[in-house]
Amino acid sequence: QKFVSNPNSAVQSLALGHLYRVDFELVVPYVSGLLGSRDVNVRRWCAKSLIDGAKPQDVAVIAGLLNDINPDLRSLAANSLVDLAQDPRLKSNVLLEVEKVFSGDNWRGCEQACVVFGKLDYEASADRMVELLGHPRGDVKVAAAWGLTQLRVAEVLPDMLDHADSV
Repeated sequence: QKFVSNPNSAVQSLALGHLYRVDFELVVPYVSGLLGSRDVNVRRWCAKSLIDGAKPQDVAVIAGLLNDINPDLRSLAANSLVDLAQDPRLKSNVLLEVEKVFSGDNWRGCEQACVVFGKLDYEASADRMVELLGHPRGDVKVAAAWGLTQLRVAEVLPDMLDHADSV
């Protein structure tokens, strides 16, 4: 535990990993102070601890990781949110927090939110996905198109066709 506060992030990461393997709850007290670390491994241990805890109050923090700079951590957050949404007591929180990210302008978050909503078959996200087909980033366009193929919402087909015609 004393090595978690070491200024070297490699040492922090190793310490967090050992704590996590003993009991993920041993990492939780350090999450708020370390989630902003520049080291993705430190952030990953924090995320895994929150994910394993599956507490409603932690869903917002996990959803915030959809915007993380590291693609693997973004993916971990997205897949974990899909898994957490299978719990009826967490589903509304997951949808609410992912919707906040989805309505934002961070391309990373929008991309991952499309994946989450596509996997959850969250049809209310279809209109925003159609908007994101015109996003400047190709990653977001592809995720939105994939999400729309999963949702299969007939009401947005004309908008999708308009987009296709404009391209």
